[in-house]
Amino acid sequence: MEDEYLKLLEVLYDSMYEGLYQRTLSKYRDPAFAEEVVQEAFAIACAKPKQIFEHPYPEGWIATTVRYVADRKYRRRDNHLIPLDSVDLPDNRWLDDPAELLD
Repeated sequence: MEDEYLKLLEVLYDSMYEGLYQRTLSKYRDPAFAEEVVQEAFAIACAKPKQIFEHPYPEGWIATTVRYVADRKYRRRDNHLIPLDSVDLPDNRWLDDPAELLD
């Protein structure tokens, strides 16, 4: 029975991958991120094939999983950004008085 679920997942993957990838890419503008998100969502699906196919709308289950994975990964990635005010920037004296640029 498990093999049947995995074959059905393969069919879903083949039919849904491109659309999920494009939708994720259009939102996050990062091809590697979009590919990673869709792959991870299908990896989750492979771990729970029975749950997916007992769901009334398996395509929706996978699409929702892609959205949750993307949001989670994006928030985690965003937490690693360094605020510019915490970075020591070189002394740019000319920024203090832009009028000096006109002389």
